[in-house]
Order: sequence, then structure tokens, then C-alpha cells
Amino acid sequence: MHDLLLREVLRSIPPLHVFNGHCTHSNALADLLLQEEIQTIALVRDPRDVVVSLAEYLIKHEHPQYRGKSWNKCLRQAIEGYSPIHAPRVRPTEERGWQQAWQAFLPWKEVKGVLFLRFEDLVGPEGGGSEETQLQNIRRILDFAGKQTLPAEEIHGNVFGAHAPSHPHIRRGGIGRWKEKFTPENKSPF
Repeated sequence: MHDLLLREVLRSIPPLHVFNGHCTHSNALADLLLQEEIQTIALVRDPRDVVVSLAEYLIKHEHPQYRGKSWNKCLRQAIEGYSPIHAPRVRPTEERGWQQAWQAFLPWKEVKGVLFLRFEDLVGPEGGGSEETQLQNIRRILDFAGKQTLPAEEIHGNVFGAHAPSHPHIRRGGIGRWKEKFTPENKSPF
């Protein structure tokens, strides 16, 4: 996205609202977020679960590279790389595999003023995680946002699972789903 358009989008976010996106790190983006005084939380997830989720998403939305392929071939394609361009008439840009995508997110961990969290630390018991870890990380978010007075114990039940508001990016989302979905053929290239 062009910097001017992104700056307009960021300025359109009302105070105390959340804007989410899949933003790989760049110095320009980090500087822009700092200039616009956007509090940034970088959330990463086990890349094995990410490729499972990606393959399921691209199959569901009938990405041209996934039509008619077996699950193993689709998962391997997600591991090795796929073109993010959906329209067949548009020339694909670069193919991105899990490793390139993962490495593009990791620099957020070193950016001053960015809260870096793991998805697995937020899902709590309903997603296969720990309630104690979930509460600790909700408190970290509240502290980061300057909202320490909000009750983490009341919030945590709405983060993930049956009581959470529906979110189009979370279909199932539990920890370690890759263990059910990876075959020996998929583990080796990963």
C-alpha cells in the first residue's frame, strides 16, 4: 500500500479502536506507525499452524494453485510457496513460502514501542493454552494500552472460543493443529 494511502487509513482509525492487518516489518512502516502514534502489537503464531491455516484458507477460497489438489499437495504448496495473486490473468508477483513470511514478521520483536506476543499465549484453555498465561498476556496488553484498570479476569473469557465474538480470521485456531494435519511427507520439507 502506498505510504500516503496507508497514512490516510491510519488517521481514519477513531481513538480507542483497533485496526488489524498482516503487516510484515519494514523500517518505513515502523517509522510511519511511530509518527502517527499508533500503538502496535505484533502477534505471531507457530508457523506450522500458520501453513495449515493458510492451506485451508486458500482451498476454501478456491485459489487457482489449490483447485483439485489433495490435502498433502495443498499443504506442501503452502510450505514451499504460493502466489498471493488470486486472479489468473494477473501475473503473479513473487511466491512466498512460510520461511520468508515468518522471517519478515520477526523484526517487529526488536522495534521499540511494539508489544510482541505469541498467539499461543493468548488462546487460553479453549484453544489448548494456559489460563494463567492468557491472563498474564491480557494484562500485558492492558498495561501497554494504558488500560490497567480494566479487569483481565473478565476479558479473558471473550478472547477465544465459544464466548468470543466471531472473527473472520479465526476458524478453529487451536494450538498444535499441525500435529493432526502434517504427514511425514509434509514434515520433511517444512
